[in-house]
Amino acid sequence: CEQAKSGNHVVLVLPDAHFPYNDPAATDLVIKIAEVIRPSRIVSLGDTIEAAAWTMHSPRSYAEEATHAFSLEIAEAGAWIDRVRRAAAVEPSWAYLEGNHEAHVERECIRLGAIGRAVADLVSPKRLLTRTRPWMSWTPYVKPYSQGRPATSHPRGGGLAHHKITSDLWAVHGWSIARNTAQKHLDMMRGSASCVFGHVHKMQSVTEHNIVTDKLVRAWSTGCLSNLQPPWMATPTTWSHGVSAVFCEDACLRRPDPKWTAYPIEIDRG
Repeated sequence: CEQAKSGNHVVLVLPDAHFPYNDPAATDLVIKIAEVIRPSRIVSLGDTIEAAAWTMHSPRSYAEEATHAFSLEIAEAGAWIDRVRRAAAVEPSWAYLEGNHEAHVERECIRLGAIGRAVADLVSPKRLLTRTRPWMSWTPYVKPYSQGRPATSHPRGGGLAHHKITSDLWAVHGWSIARNTAQKHLDMMRGSASCVFGHVHKMQSVTEHNIVTDKLVRAWSTGCLSNLQPPWMATPTTWSHGVSAVFCEDACLRRPDPKWTAYPIEIDRG
């Protein structure tokens, strides 16, 4: 790893950590990586928290249920976010893409009706994680309807929620859990841009030549930072730990064909 040269900067891309089910060695190593490469931007791909009490994964033991305190998840995830940002030493911006686990909170508030809506702002992961962090932007899991436009066919919103790392590189939480998920994501991008995603907890990559633009387009998942065998998973996983560093020219958001290079960083047993 190295720091970006003059006229360039580095973006640190962080996958699912699922606090408090994070892997401590993996999340600690992220802090060391930030110290070395000193990112100017950090992008979280979502599911930084488990939102255990709000999800479909029922506890299988009293010991597991004891970890489901939502305040504990928010406190641990927030403390780690602050440590990573301080380690970068350059006060980077932080783009947070809401994952399906954070989105479970809103879904359950809606399901609870008037009571859920009344307390939604008190339990919103967006509110809890951004209220003391003005440097953090938030991309919702489902893009809201545009004002003044009729609802699309999607029952929860219109459009594809994403964050642009460069003008031709999207970051998304994840659109598929297919076996060949990198190829699936690249197919969904229709060759129009590259894509980095989380959600599937394993590292996978595919690169293709676009015959129309003569460019290479790429889709890759950058692993996870969570426990590789969580308590609710009764079968062995094939997950892997990792993050990504994307070195970009400073004009990467203004130019239609910017220069950037991505380095997936594998984390092997911490």
